Amino acid sequence: MKPSRHPNPIHALARAAACAGAMAVVCGSALAQSSPYYLGASLGVTHDNNLDRAKAGVAAQPVLSDSYVSTGVRLGADLPIGRQRVQGRFDANRNRYNTYGQYDHNDYLLNGRLDWSSADLWSGNVLAETRQSLDRSDLNSTSTVAGRNLVKTDVLGLGVRLGGPTQYTFDAGLTGTQVRYDTSTSRNVRQLTGNGGVTMRPGSGLQVRLGARHTRADYPNFNAGAGDDVRRNDIDLSSVIEASGASTFNVRLSRTRETHSAQFARTYTAWTGSTGWTWKPSPKLSFETSLTRDSNIGNTAFDNALFSFDTSDTRLRTSLALRASWELTGKVLLGGGATYSRRTLDNALVSGAGSSSTSASDRTVAWDLSLRYLPMRNVELGCGLRREDRSVSDPNVTITYAYDVTVVSCSGQLYWR
Repeated sequence: MKPSRHPNPIHALARAAACAGAMAVVCGSALAQSSPYYLGASLGVTHDNNLDRAKAGVAAQPVLSDSYVSTGVRLGADLPIGRQRVQGRFDANRNRYNTYGQYDHNDYLLNGRLDWSSADLWSGNVLAETRQSLDRSDLNSTSTVAGRNLVKTDVLGLGVRLGGPTQYTFDAGLTGTQVRYDTSTSRNVRQLTGNGGVTMRPGSGLQVRLGARHTRADYPNFNAGAGDDVRRNDIDLSSVIEASGASTFNVRLSRTRETHSAQFARTYTAWTGSTGWTWKPSPKLSFETSLTRDSNIGNTAFDNALFSFDTSDTRLRTSLALRASWELTGKVLLGGGATYSRRTLDNALVSGAGSSSTSASDRTVAWDLSLRYLPMRNVELGCGLRREDRSVSDPNVTITYAYDVTVVSCSGQLYWR
């Protein structure tokens, strides 16, 4: 057993909570006025009983359990300027592990967004974001990387719309994404997605959009420097249905064609899509349900102008997610959710262009619970519990594996607004 490198994290959290409470009492009266800016500090403790998401019983990759302390800063702004709105956010954390110091790392999120509109029918948005986090090795199909592997993602998105209180609205968008890994550089990728479409409003509470997308992606380090060029084309039919003031449905169905210049096993034509339901039966209770089937290249959320990137090494994923939140009192909020996900994956990123590729599938069931306590408008305390269990269809496959992990965390945040 390695000796402890840092003070007991529970004691550190207790001391920080006491200091935060004292600061909140001193500063509370000075924070009565709302402000478009905020500054915050945070302290959290997390226990992870399987840091590498390792399979039990494998001597080459033992199951590592540890606690770590996260200290962070929070900055933000939300400024309405005439018809425009400017938003910015910066979150950064220093994560120090109690025993396994090789996992110590900094994570951050920095983004800015401009929503604009003209005096006539033009409007749009601009988004820029950069973020860094610790890559979870289980998201790679082979999990050959044990230990710290940081992933950095940069995103720039532009969107424009023509239309207003009319039956038709035209939109177009362009999003560029770059993902880089410290260790598993064969997964580095650059992606550019362009799209356009028209939205029709045939009736009250109903929107229907017909659009097209084109995605170009490049894995520059695939197969020892020989890149893989990816092309994806989608025809999208989507709809937003406001069934009532408390119930909204989102539906998207896409015909997708994806081709690869080197990872031939990942060339496919298929139907992809997603559906979601948001239900708020009371002001204090809400439910969200979503069902998605998509790959990681060129996938989309319901914000058609801006596109996300899933950093997992997955050819196709089908997932069902359920989430509920309940405002128990004005100061206590409860939350919970469950997810079922089935992946179809292969080892194309690590097998090389001239090698045969192996396919497999796995299933992951995850659930989480959370409790937030807001004793004052500038103080937030909370704890969470998350459990994941992954199983494989064939125990003899070598590109995925079964594992389980439990993560428990508690944190406190203090804000100046």
